Amino acid sequence: MQQVFVELYKYNDAWRATTPAERAGFVRNVSGSLSQLPRGGVEVIAFAVNDPGTDRRAPYDFFCVYLVPDRDAQREFERGIEESGWYRYFDQVNLSGAAMTPLAVLMANAALAEPTAQPEPIPAAPRFTKRFARAHERTMAYLDEGHGRSVVFLHGDAMSSYLWRNVLPHVEGRGRLVAVDLIGAGDSDMTGVPTSLSTGR
Repeated sequence: MQQVFVELYKYNDAWRATTPAERAGFVRNVSGSLSQLPRGGVEVIAFAVNDPGTDRRAPYDFFCVYLVPDRDAQREFERGIEESGWYRYFDQVNLSGAAMTPLAVLMANAALAEPTAQPEPIPAAPRFTKRFARAHERTMAYLDEGHGRSVVFLHGDAMSSYLWRNVLPHVEGRGRLVAVDLIGAGDSDMTGVPTSLSTGR
């Protein structure tokens, strides 16, 4: 899920103690790193100076805003900042989280929701293996994972069991999970009269 990352920072004494040449060299290195960010899917939204006249101004003088493709990329980005030596020279605080709609965040506020760690990212490709069974003269594809009480996941029209790929990992371990490709969908046989009926066999 796309992440929003915000850095708020200000000079510290170590930065003020560097020479102009040292500061210029460090900035060149950081600029070079910034130019590589798009290759990793990171979009630099803006760097800005915190206006002294801002109402309820945060006690930091500069800030940057990025869009990062997912949580793993975000953690890698954070490690890169640490390894660059940036924190030796700047007092900084960070904000990061999954991009959400304004209404989703406001509704969370209304419900007094507390921040929680993001769940592990789910791969785009389904991680469960499809099985196949014969039903009424046709082959039906399905997923069947786990043990215990069965929970069956059915898709709607023009869909398939792929619809449930981001749901099943969150309920894994809570029972036997069965998700089918209904006849005519996904990897199941298409609809129509079975061959054995149409030929009189």
